[in-house]
Amino acid sequence: MPTFAHADNFSYPLGVFIKGTVGKIRYQVAVDEASRNNISKDLYNNVYQILAASTLPPALNTDAVNPLAPNKSYAVYRGAEILGGAKAGTTFSGYFTYQLMDEESDRISFRTGSYFGTKKVFNIGAGFFHHPNGSVIIDANNQLQGQNVNIYGLDVFYDAPINAKKDAISFYGLFQSMDYGKDFNLSQYNTTLYPLAAPGLNTSASLPFANGNLQYVQLAYFNKAKKIQPYGFYQNRNIPFGCR
Repeated sequence: MPTFAHADNFSYPLGVFIKGTVGKIRYQVAVDEASRNNISKDLYNNVYQILAASTLPPALNTDAVNPLAPNKSYAVYRGAEILGGAKAGTTFSGYFTYQLMDEESDRISFRTGSYFGTKKVFNIGAGFFHHPNGSVIIDANNQLQGQNVNIYGLDVFYDAPINAKKDAISFYGLFQSMDYGKDFNLSQYNTTLYPLAAPGLNTSASLPFANGNLQYVQLAYFNKAKKIQPYGFYQNRNIPFGCR
């Protein structure tokens, strides 16, 4: 969930949600109120407090290397709080699926992970999230400037029986592109490059929010006789350091 604890909390924002199916296309779109209580606030406040009390090693304290250098302006995902609801209080999202084989029910907004050999499903999906002025930077004139947050994704899902015994395979693949605003990267505060930040910040392994893209694939095999479904997955992120 690339907007969890930023624009929403546990995916339950206040808003309008519409879903349905037209032919082979399943759709869901939403217009929601953006959250004003997110993890960027405490994290960035900790950064400023730590840097005010001490300085980083000279080799790291440059705009070219250190995203926290004094003259570096990077986006903070606090637009709704800082700019107000009129400019940054609304988010727009949608997800669309083309169902090439058996059709899935649209009674709920979430997706079934596996049909355990009872259906043959092959879906291709595309989704987006758009938050106007969701992030904020300080421009060259020391004025607050909104930065749009845009996230796009493409995915594919295949789930089908492979023999008469109804053993089945399930495959899911995702490519996702994320742009949270200028130089946004909550993943960059690691203890190797930023030792002075270690007492108050998480490491890059635990913070998934950053500009860039990610790839994820998952493959599972269901054995009906033994009622087990082992699975494996691979994930990768490409994050530009300190800039986008």
